Amino acid sequence: MRSKYDEALDRGHEIEFDEFRFDDPDYRALMVTEENYLEHLRVQAAGMAYYGTLAKAADREYESLDSKWKARYAEMYAICSEDMAKSMKRYGAKDIDALVRCTYQSEVEKWEKAVEEARERRDAIASYYEGWKAKGFTLNSMTSLITAGLMVPKQPTRGDDKRISTSDAHRILAGK
Repeated sequence: MRSKYDEALDRGHEIEFDEFRFDDPDYRALMVTEENYLEHLRVQAAGMAYYGTLAKAADREYESLDSKWKARYAEMYAICSEDMAKSMKRYGAKDIDALVRCTYQSEVEKWEKAVEEARERRDAIASYYEGWKAKGFTLNSMTSLITAGLMVPKQPTRGDDKRISTSDAHRILAGK
């Protein structure tokens, strides 16, 4: 079943930010064409603010969780190190690490999984935010082409006399 967001994009209608999901951003919202140029231009600042905020929050969440995990691991390491020191044998860091992982296996796995999920979420949102930044460059370039009279955004009520395709616009911008 197609979402309202899919249908809106297909028809070139407004992009509704309440349709975007934190954990599953839709990369089609980054694709600008002559048909949806004005809608993208209208929501660009809001999108940048929205995903910039999400990116910062995801980064803070990851850093906090990673810091807590490192502190907890240091506690477990110290306990295991003390236990091994009581045996009067010399053990290396790898031995202590192995004991931590054996003794606290379920806790270590839980922490590592949580940190990895936070890292993945942070990276995905950061990539999407970078995509919005790149889309801003595309919009800026398209605006320059429109201002120069080389392109007219497609609208149902306008004629086709001055329009060029997006691929032609990219070719012109590349100087080819």
